[in-house]
Amino acid sequence: MGQRLDEFRAAAAECLEAAQSTEDVKAATTLLSMARKWLELADKQPPMEDRLQTQLPEFNRRQLFGD
Repeated sequence: MGQRLDEFRAAAAECLEAAQSTEDVKAATTLLSMARKWLELADKQPPMEDRLQTQLPEFNRRQLFGD
């Protein structure tokens, strides 16, 4: 999951860099919006430990009792 978050943040950084490089105001606005969305996605991803703690009991139950 950490790699995925890094990819989201890298995409945001690319959008910011492209926004700074363009003189087209509309394109810059779109790129800044895209960067914000990439960062929002990165922030919404729960840390792996949290996901593990919430999913582990169900996994164990399925392993013990089947479905």
